[in-house]
Amino acid sequence: MTHKHITTDWSKSFMYGIHKTHFLIHKRLEQKLEKAKSITFSQFIIFVGLNCASSQTPSQVEIAEFLNMTEATMSRHIASLARSGYLVRKIDPTNKRRYTLTTTARGKKAFEKTQKIVEKELDFIFAVIPTKDRAVISRTFEKVLTQLLP
Repeated sequence: MTHKHITTDWSKSFMYGIHKTHFLIHKRLEQKLEKAKSITFSQFIIFVGLNCASSQTPSQVEIAEFLNMTEATMSRHIASLARSGYLVRKIDPTNKRRYTLTTTARGKKAFEKTQKIVEKELDFIFAVIPTKDRAVISRTFEKVLTQLLP
């Protein structure tokens, strides 16, 4: 039995459309944040993970798992944020292999500034999609994520 879902022009496929949209949104946000002399979008996502964490002092591994990032990528971003004074990375005294992360006052301020820029840009980008359609799209992607995540 053959599948009739083969696309001869991949660039016109649904999946490529999702990929290209994600890439261009990410690029646009990086440019806007660079222009505003803010943290990078990737660093912003780390702060999102920190703010969504279930514990007050989440570990680097917990944030990496929450964000579906590799530990190496997470470690690189954490080191940069720590060097910039946006967060503190400490060895957990109860588990020497675990690092806990705490946002500094400077980090909170940078996150809040960045969040306003990101929200404004996303509002502009998605304004072409009616609100009711956004709700349907959001619910649909939640279903897709349920299939993909363990």
